[in-house]
Amino acid sequence: MAAGMGRSTELPNKSIHELFEAHSARTPDAVALLWRERRLSYAELNGRANRLARHLQSLGVGQGARVAVCANRSIELVVALLAVLKTGGAYVALDPESPKDRLLFMMRDSGAKVVLVAPAFAWLGEGAIHCVPLEEQLNTPEQSGANLNGPTHAQQSAYVCYTSGSTGVPKGVDVLHVGVVRLVWGVSYVQLDPTRVVLHAAPAAFDATTFEVWGPLLNGGCCALLPDKIPTAAGLRQTIQNAGVTTAFLTTALVNAVVDEDPSALGGLKELLFGGEAVSVKHVVRLQRACPGLNLIHCYGPTETTTFATTYRIAALVSEVQTTIPIGLPIENTTIAVLDPEGHAVSPNDVGELFIGGCGVARGYVDRPELTAQRFVPDRGSGVPGARLYRTGDLVRLQPTGYLEFVGRVDHQVKIRGHRIELGEIEAKLVALPSIKEAVVLCREEKPGDKRLVAYVIPEAGDVVDAVKLRHSLAPVLPEYMIPQHVVVLVKFPLSPNGKINRAALPAPNLDIQPRSTAFVPPRRQVERQLAELWGDLLSVGAERLGTYDDLFEVGGNSLQAVRMLARIRRRYNVEFSVTEFFREPTIARLALGIEACLYLQQGEAFADQVETTRVREWF
Repeated sequence: MAAGMGRSTELPNKSIHELFEAHSARTPDAVALLWRERRLSYAELNGRANRLARHLQSLGVGQGARVAVCANRSIELVVALLAVLKTGGAYVALDPESPKDRLLFMMRDSGAKVVLVAPAFAWLGEGAIHCVPLEEQLNTPEQSGANLNGPTHAQQSAYVCYTSGSTGVPKGVDVLHVGVVRLVWGVSYVQLDPTRVVLHAAPAAFDATTFEVWGPLLNGGCCALLPDKIPTAAGLRQTIQNAGVTTAFLTTALVNAVVDEDPSALGGLKELLFGGEAVSVKHVVRLQRACPGLNLIHCYGPTETTTFATTYRIAALVSEVQTTIPIGLPIENTTIAVLDPEGHAVSPNDVGELFIGGCGVARGYVDRPELTAQRFVPDRGSGVPGARLYRTGDLVRLQPTGYLEFVGRVDHQVKIRGHRIELGEIEAKLVALPSIKEAVVLCREEKPGDKRLVAYVIPEAGDVVDAVKLRHSLAPVLPEYMIPQHVVVLVKFPLSPNGKINRAALPAPNLDIQPRSTAFVPPRRQVERQLAELWGDLLSVGAERLGTYDDLFEVGGNSLQAVRMLARIRRRYNVEFSVTEFFREPTIARLALGIEACLYLQQGEAFADQVETTRVREWF
């Protein structure tokens, strides 16, 4: 059945932490982790993880146990992940930015009885038997720092990663040690060795973390943690330069944003891996021109096959007339099959559904046997007893060269800013609201590169749908990237001749400003008017439609656009805002006040006639 096979190599029958421990023994003083000015050697990381692992064992964590971990990117987070593996357990990384109800569901669904948390997330303890604050338990001198040497093997669970679910609830993917080892050990698609410094920029709950953390640590290299919670061009440049980063993975959407603002920020890298959604060829061209020595590697792979399944190294300059970038060939110990609806292999240039096999295939979905059986099917052509293929739902074209080209989906799954989203999950949350009778959600791209979720809803009889209140109602149950930016109220849905909803006939949304929760107040001062122009350009709406007290996320913005906004502010005013400052009060009025305060400090009385001095004092 296989249409292609990556180079087959003999993988060690060892766990992730055993391979790490081998490097710790060989090069104990080598730097394993970099975080700002902090450095942690292999020996220090190993000792701290061993002490925490023994503490976890005292709480009953052992073979096969699942331990939830909720913390932002930090040295303590990496220590926690490694410690869980050393107990023989599997970690369940939770995204601190997810709503409380969603995190508690993942805790219950995974069966985690112990949770390791940063101080801000101690409330998660209500969903577990034991809540271990990371800051308190990482230094446990009463515990031995020696390796635990418990029985572990490559076929046991390493972690559970939750993805969006079409039935309305997330589903946990049970990933094996061997899948991670196959991803980063002895590979040729990227250089991983003791000379490499790999950037860790993804949230822990995003499966790119698997490559970013274990890629360097299983090969004797260094993992450099990005200090900023949300990556920006300026922050990436600083970390790449200060830490000597050689290798990074960024989502395609983030690469596009950096290229739009400052492509030279990535110039210090040797290799840049990117993927997560369809590639913008024009951005690749601009990046190649700005960073001629940078090796670009396009990556593809669902969570169910352990991060990356295929890669394509862009060896030559890309032509602007080129329409797409292939997703490439399978990596080591990975197989692919491109099949038609009857299960037959397609011919070159034909389109079929992509099936992935090999050592990276996960065990399945946590406590979802029926769904596991649907998506993980027997690989009868491999000749290996028990071998399975993961049915991706992705449509690809098999090029005559053997490379794969992504075409689309067989269902309603989409990718936005690197996040995999089942539109059915959003629809289920919408119809659970008292005022909504029926709902359909689409991902629309009215402007190239600007994907937006649009909710089409039919209200219950007599109810009036308020778009702002609707989005606020979704905030406790859906992460920010899954909340529709636009809401269209309909009396009925258009139907196809067979009686199904005709999604193609749903009307385009009005991309102008959605209803606001505050009274409209037009920008009054020069800086406010200039910011309205900058934000209007990003949102593709007229600046005159933006009010100075509008919450910029309420009127259609997202976190990636916020990063772009901050970059434009820096270029125009030479004023630096952090993402945290921006999120504190994302309004034109607040941003303008901060800019005016900085300009007043820079220019003094020369700028005094353009600001209200009493207002500027409010900033301080």
